[in-house]
Amino acid sequence: MRLLHLTLPIALLALLSACVPTRAAAPTPTDAATEAPLFATDEEALAAAEEVYREYSLQLRSVSSGADTGLDGIRALTTADWFEIQQRVYEEARLSGRHTEGETPLVAFRLQQIDPPNLTAYACHDYGELKVIDASGIDITPPRDRYAVFEVTLSQTPDSFVISKNELWRTGSSCSS
Repeated sequence: MRLLHLTLPIALLALLSACVPTRAAAPTPTDAATEAPLFATDEEALAAAEEVYREYSLQLRSVSSGADTGLDGIRALTTADWFEIQQRVYEEARLSGRHTEGETPLVAFRLQQIDPPNLTAYACHDYGELKVIDASGIDITPPRDRYAVFEVTLSQTPDSFVISKNELWRTGSSCSS
């Protein structure tokens, strides 16, 4: 039950799919022998992945707050399968009349593994200032941990990355284990 209370604000941001079945995007076959790597180092790949994830988080924030009713910004940063999940989460929140107020800053973004064409990282957000507001304007924010760490998988494209999965990994009083 505690996880359900935590997931409400997270789901409104469409960051959580732990309660939604996900399908991993099928990797696109590549000919590694003829293609040069897109990034020279793991650090470069992580920096590019973090840039995409930060933009994705901004787009989610805009949609969950009600400031933006379109999902085109999210569509451009995700795989088709992940976008379909995000659409369902957004539609559920929209129909309920709930929206969010406040920020959820990205506190840490750490590499978990690189398994071409995918990069997996841990993204930690601070939910301390986020409020969930119902259709009548009442704050319905449930009790929850301040920090949520997500395991995010990004799939490489010809020029960068797109989000293919973003699942809640754990919550707590800090980003560290």
